[in-house]
Amino acid sequence: MRDYEHDTTLQGVLKLFREKGDVLRCVNVFQVPIARCDLCSHEIRNVHVLMNKQTKGCLCVGANCILRYKETLGRMGEEALPIEFAPSCRGYGEKINKKCPGTVVVMDEEDETYLYDPGDARHPLRNLANDGTQDVIRQSREQGCDPEDALYKVEYDEDFALE
Repeated sequence: MRDYEHDTTLQGVLKLFREKGDVLRCVNVFQVPIARCDLCSHEIRNVHVLMNKQTKGCLCVGANCILRYKETLGRMGEEALPIEFAPSCRGYGEKINKKCPGTVVVMDEEDETYLYDPGDARHPLRNLANDGTQDVIRQSREQGCDPEDALYKVEYDEDFALE
C-alpha cells in the first residue's frame, strides 16, 4: 500500500474510532504469529491494544500505525495528544518514542487490576469483536490453564522490531 493510501486509510478509521480530544491508551501488547492491524490491515506480530478512554472501544494495531498517528492527526488538522501507555507496556512505549518523540507517554504506576478481570466493564478485550480472545479464554479454562497466562503475560523483548 502506498503512503498516501495508507494515510487515507488511517484517517478514515481514526475518524470513526475517536473524536477530537479523545485520549487513546495502549493497555496491552502481545505477540502472535500473525494478525491484521485494525487501522491499515497490514500483517503484524506485535499487537498493541489501543483503547479509547472516552468510549472504551478498542483497536488492535501495529507499531507502524502508532508511529504515524501523530503525523496523521496533524494532516487532519488536529493536534495529537500522546497515546498513554500502561506501565506494563513501558518498554514498547519507550521504543516508539525513540523513533517518533512525543507520540507516547508512559503512565506512572496505577491501578491496572481491571486489565486482568474480563468481568470489569473497563476491560479492553470486552470490546473486541471476533478477535478469537474469547476462544482462547474458553480453551484455556477447558484445559485447566489460567487464561491470563495466554493473554496478558508478555515480556518485553529488547530485540523486537517495529513491524
